[in-house]
Amino acid sequence: MLSLQDIVDRLYTNPKRIFSLPDQKNTYIEVDLDEEWVIPAQTQYCRSKWTPFTGHRVRGCVRKVVLRGKVAYIDGQVIYLLVTAVKFLHIPATSCEI
Repeated sequence: MLSLQDIVDRLYTNPKRIFSLPDQKNTYIEVDLDEEWVIPAQTQYCRSKWTPFTGHRVRGCVRKVVLRGKVAYIDGQVIYLLVTAVKFLHIPATSCEI
């Protein structure tokens, strides 16, 4: 099992170092570490039409994503997509599975 620090290192610290990425002010995610859910066969926001993890029970769920101060995702709904470095595309909220 990965620790919280392992996840931060693998998904933030190491990519930032490897690709020389700058700090992004007002950019963060909020995760519910206790939420359990089952991986669905297909999700609305994934380009792939299948996953080998369908039906697996997992713990930890992204609740909110903020990009440069704009809420991009909250509780299963994409609100804004980053289109360019400064423009955001508004997407009307619709229900989706998690």
